[in-house]
Amino acid sequence: MIKKFLKKWGLSASEKEIKMFLDVFSHGDIEQNGIILGWATLFHYQITTKDIEFEKLLNAKKGENQGPIASYILQLNRLVNELHKAGRFEEAAGMKLWNITFRCMSDDLLHHYGIILWKTASISFSEARNWLEVKLANARESGSEQVISSLIGALKICNFIPPQFCNI
Repeated sequence: MIKKFLKKWGLSASEKEIKMFLDVFSHGDIEQNGIILGWATLFHYQITTKDIEFEKLLNAKKGENQGPIASYILQLNRLVNELHKAGRFEEAAGMKLWNITFRCMSDDLLHHYGIILWKTASISFSEARNWLEVKLANARESGSEQVISSLIGALKICNFIPPQFCNI
């Protein structure tokens, strides 16, 4: 009984957080959303180079791996909070995009929000690419090889949409 209550409460809390993020993200301008998506893409590349499981979960089909996905929600939420506390708000928003994406993957009842999220995000793919290219040009001037490598990797996956949300 308590387990069922906690699951329902958690689902309700996730849905509320998803709706709040979607409301803000869908009203953002294309340039700002491009920056958020650019950070999300950079994080995607950086995390998957260190954590193969993250990539596996992003490519999961609807209903697959919901248990492991739930544990990543907590980790991503912690990272969002750390970035936010450090005043790195655009980076926090980029990480929040993955947190919300994983929430949408965590339960079939939330899945339709992921389709809406990525339909909105895909509008900003060209802005995200432009932002990453500017960051790459700046990194080349400063000579940071690790940053350059990450940005080149991010540019290669710039139009990524988790497969279960490609129904857009």
